[in-house]
Amino acid sequence: MGRCTRADPTLRPEKRLNILFSISNTVQIRLRHLTAPPESSDSLKVVVRQARRNDATSLSAFFIKAWRQAGPGALGFTGATDDAVKTISSEEFLVRRLTSPNVKIMIAVRDNEVRGFASVRAIRKGEAEVSGIVVLESDSHAGLGTRLIDKACESAARLGFKRLIVKTEAFNARAIRFYKENGFTESIKTTEKVGGVKVPLLILERKLQRNPAYESRSRR
Repeated sequence: MGRCTRADPTLRPEKRLNILFSISNTVQIRLRHLTAPPESSDSLKVVVRQARRNDATSLSAFFIKAWRQAGPGALGFTGATDDAVKTISSEEFLVRRLTSPNVKIMIAVRDNEVRGFASVRAIRKGEAEVSGIVVLESDSHAGLGTRLIDKACESAARLGFKRLIVKTEAFNARAIRFYKENGFTESIKTTEKVGGVKVPLLILERKLQRNPAYESRSRR
């Protein structure tokens, strides 16, 4: 089971949300479910696309369902509380994220229901960060995590970013293995405070290249 660190109750909700959106591993649900198996008929029915403003309601329901399935003991919910999850699942918060010029959100949708989520944010010129990835526990072994990461990389490259990084807990072997299997390599180790507790982190990176064929299709 994952380690759950109690969030600092003195932090304002927006500050506590940095726990969930600046360290990508803090919103990953059981990384063993994100590895890519052979595609099944169910996985082929899933559409992975960039989220739009009118997806806020569906995303809100998704976050609530994901939290109920996994709970605070799940991998990736370091520092999470019911209040913090309530805030990030509010439509007001999600609309701000969906309309931010510095954030791109990808979703995996099946039967008009969001089953997975990935968020990318710009951090400096030429560099972006995977700031969140969540897949429903009930969608285990569907390969959605890999598809979401690929879509995130595609989106970031299309916007001109050359490097995509991700932060994960240094002791989270599952997360590290997942990212390495999806083209990320180890960069540096660091520490950041999560809920007032110093957490050792590993930063991984993936070099990005634009896909001329995709860009040609997009201009048509």
